[in-house]
Amino acid sequence: MNKAVIWDLDGTLLDSYPMIVESIYELADKYDLDYDKKTILDYVKKRSVHEFLILLSNQSKVTFEEIKLDYSEISYTKKNDITIMKNGKDILQILTQRNIRNFVYTHKGESTCEVLKSLGIFNFFDEIITSKNGFKRKPNPEALFYLMDTYLLNPKNTYYIGDRQLDIECGKNAGIQSILLTENSGIKSDADYKVTDLLEIQNII
Repeated sequence: MNKAVIWDLDGTLLDSYPMIVESIYELADKYDLDYDKKTILDYVKKRSVHEFLILLSNQSKVTFEEIKLDYSEISYTKKNDITIMKNGKDILQILTQRNIRNFVYTHKGESTCEVLKSLGIFNFFDEIITSKNGFKRKPNPEALFYLMDTYLLNPKNTYYIGDRQLDIECGKNAGIQSILLTENSGIKSDADYKVTDLLEIQNII
């Protein structure tokens, strides 16, 4: 049976948290909101950038749309700070050589494809789903169902890889296999698999 991998990006395939944290830090400072970078990082990893922007909107009394636009503009100027996670390109090459299909499902926005092209990994993916596609946000599995239906993916041979419990929940809600990338293999999670290095994925799929 054909196998497929659906990738989250931030903190999974892309080392983008430093850029995200710095962008939110500057945004909060713009509206005189006092947040340290560790607090921002912990919040984003546990919840999401989207929820943090809602928080800033509520605290600043500025509309969410304006806050989101400000964040997009700030983060866009820092897109070149994003790098590939350790062994990210290597595992994509390995999976592709084994005829395993690769997809992306991320909440990232307009700059996603531009970033993937600049990093030289855009062509590994059959399709890239971003916030622009308009699917319901994770952990709703709507986007994963779309990919499964469109490409006739077998749930038993399809894996969603992410770095947060939100990603694991999304995969489970879609009835597919889940892989958690974590710095700590002993972390509590109901993921089907846990890895501390992306190269470990080749031993699972």
